[in-house]
Amino acid sequence: MAPKKDLSLEGINRRLEGSGVRLEQRGGKLYLRATLPNKRGDRRSQQRISLGVNAIVSGLEYAEAKAWELASQKSRNAFSWSEWQDAGEGLTDVQVKMYREALRMNSLPEAA
Repeated sequence: MAPKKDLSLEGINRRLEGSGVRLEQRGGKLYLRATLPNKRGDRRSQQRISLGVNAIVSGLEYAEAKAWELASQKSRNAFSWSEWQDAGEGLTDVQVKMYREALRMNSLPEAA
């Protein structure tokens, strides 16, 4: 039986090491933090992306999936703010179920 995945903020950030993306909690909400172009695209700096989810198990599962998505975009130089503008609008029950299933099936990348 596979060991249970650590869904704490610290556990997720350990898996994200080397990806250039971190997960942060501010108040009760979750944010992604990474060096990204500013919204005008003229320079890069540390940016936060609000995910609009609470720091509870389902929110942490979703946030980890979004962190890997952002890391993938960064590694391919494919990041665009237009894809992340609505990230903070929260989750539907269907999205939570989808991300839980993706995590359960180990279809999300693990940090090396």
